[in-house]
Amino acid sequence: MKKQEFLDALRVGLTGSGDAEEVLDFYREMIEDRMEDGMEEEAAVEQLGSVEEILARCVQGLTVPKAGAEAAPHCGITRVEIREREFDVTILPTTENTYRLEVSNEHYHNVTLENGTLRIVRNKQQKERRFFSSVSGELTLYLPEGQYQSLDVTTASGDIEVRQDFGTVHITGASSDVTLAGTYPDKAMVQTASGDVSLDGIFGGELEVLTASGSQNLKGRFASGKLRSASGDMELSGASFTGDLTAETASGDMTLSNVLARGLRLRSASGDVHMERVCAEILNVESRSGDLNLEQVLSKGDFLCKTTSGDVSLEGCDSPQMGFTTVSGHISGSLLHGKQFSCRTVSGEMNLPGGTPRGTCSISTVSGDADLEIEEE
Repeated sequence: MKKQEFLDALRVGLTGSGDAEEVLDFYREMIEDRMEDGMEEEAAVEQLGSVEEILARCVQGLTVPKAGAEAAPHCGITRVEIREREFDVTILPTTENTYRLEVSNEHYHNVTLENGTLRIVRNKQQKERRFFSSVSGELTLYLPEGQYQSLDVTTASGDIEVRQDFGTVHITGASSDVTLAGTYPDKAMVQTASGDVSLDGIFGGELEVLTASGSQNLKGRFASGKLRSASGDMELSGASFTGDLTAETASGDMTLSNVLARGLRLRSASGDVHMERVCAEILNVESRSGDLNLEQVLSKGDFLCKTTSGDVSLEGCDSPQMGFTTVSGHISGSLLHGKQFSCRTVSGEMNLPGGTPRGTCSISTVSGDADLEIEEE
């Protein structure tokens, strides 16, 4: 497929998206950069993947609504606050013109609606009847379809599932699993200890997710993101970021597939990092003992990988400016284009290809080996 044919097809798929021109410019530059490096036009387009794959993982034909949208008519609610302990909390849209609350166990909550704020609070006067177990149940809130200003939920062990649109979102839980699936144009923050976090929607503001041992799963469209975890795994699939993404973990693994971001910075202590079909303007991946496995990872600018003892494995990766630093970790695999290599090692062996350089690549190790080849040859 030719460049213009590819861009025309992508433009059709992006019809109605507010970020259409930005996405088109990004891929246009990606193709032109590779053509300037000597790649054939059809090959440069093929490296980016199919139009269908890009649309599915980057924009999905949706637009990010503007902040400050009005609440649904006849509802009288702009904000929702929920304080719970063990009950599972679910928030769903309804075609009705007023809100509806369904609770499996009655008399455990106080509900008020004042000045546009709907508050649902666990009744502290309700005594537990058992010493060694708590009262659990389900709390389901139905809200008329529309955009609400904010959501604030705090719970201990109850799970949280939100499939309604809000401006800002703040969720705090201990062992609670959290699911967000909707449109959130402003800041969203989710914090749990052992609970898992699953996000699938449109997040137009700053996103921050903090877990201890809980996993994080992201899919959809995001403005920017900060992800932190101790031992929980992170998985991003079909996620696009118009801004920067920063992800940090201690022992949890990171898996990224079909991800687009402006700036991508990943840090891990002992967790492995797996990346497949990832595009970024700037890429920086660091690990101590975890391995880095990168397949079809492309960057328009810096492409930097750093480990202590972890190995670095590459397949079909490329950037005009690449750099790899390890102590005892080995570097192996393939790059798309030849590079002007600069190497430094104490006792490691360097097996690097020649050919016409199309960019630079620096390699520094202490005892780690480097064994690379060029796919174009």
